[in-house]
Amino acid sequence: MRKSLSDYYSSIFIHLGAHRTGTSRLQKYLLEVQTKAGSQHYDFVVPQVAGQREQPDHRNFIKKYLKQHARFEKKYLFFKIFESKNLKKIFDNYVEFLNPKSKTLVMSEENFLGQAFYAELPGTLYPEAERNLRAVRSLIGLNIEKIFLSIRPYPDFLISYDIMREAYFNRGIGLANLSNWAHGEILGWQKLVEVVRTVFPNTVIEIWPYGDITIERQFSRLTGDSLSKVAQDLTTDVINASATFEALELLQERRKTGLILGKEDVDKILKSIEGRKIGKKDVFSLVDIGRLSKLYLSELEAVSKMSNVIVFRDKISTNY
Repeated sequence: MRKSLSDYYSSIFIHLGAHRTGTSRLQKYLLEVQTKAGSQHYDFVVPQVAGQREQPDHRNFIKKYLKQHARFEKKYLFFKIFESKNLKKIFDNYVEFLNPKSKTLVMSEENFLGQAFYAELPGTLYPEAERNLRAVRSLIGLNIEKIFLSIRPYPDFLISYDIMREAYFNRGIGLANLSNWAHGEILGWQKLVEVVRTVFPNTVIEIWPYGDITIERQFSRLTGDSLSKVAQDLTTDVINASATFEALELLQERRKTGLILGKEDVDKILKSIEGRKIGKKDVFSLVDIGRLSKLYLSELEAVSKMSNVIVFRDKISTNY
């Protein structure tokens, strides 16, 4: 029988993101608490990109495991033996890297879900989620206590995600294409929650509507600890890629000259270049903004009625 992280941890809590829902700030809180408080109650797994560059980066191990698991699933029985050995090798290396110390593991990794959307798959949110989450289930094993997922109203989410992809990776689908992507039927948050329930049928899934729950509350829901109790002085500062038109143009111009921009370079430009922020009305028609907002609210209501799903919020926002 294949080993999993449940052989090392009796309780595992998973935060799946999603992207652009305050995930980086929460991850930096987790990282700083681990660094400053030296918590012995749980081990943390967060992306290196959410914290200091000298921190160990688990993401390459995760990518390798997801990729190898996908290959394993596609192979015929004869070849599965070989692919299983490769999967075991990746897992053993990851456990050595992780170096389990406590009995509880808290994982926060939005890239478990894959890329949020593709221009060639209009209306489909996180098309790789089911394949990736099946690999995550294999990696984690049976001792998963709870899954947390933040969701965000469509217009803001789509714009924020594409700006982030364009600013940092030069891989956005383009603001002009977002309206076309969202114009027809949307297989979005409700479909994603259904996928998570399918892959983890016996696990409670807690949904955090973006803007309706504080980061401090998210921390306490995820870890069971009060953030103020665990660490009184946190220096967390996260750059939000809420770029201006002028900042995006500058990034694109510099890349056209062949200049390679690292994260620190992009952070500096986003932070220093002023101008006009990119808003919903710059991308979507008023009709589509209204339709997408109503869809988000109806999906929230539908999700709240699903078995094993909890929608948790501190307040109910009206800014949809």
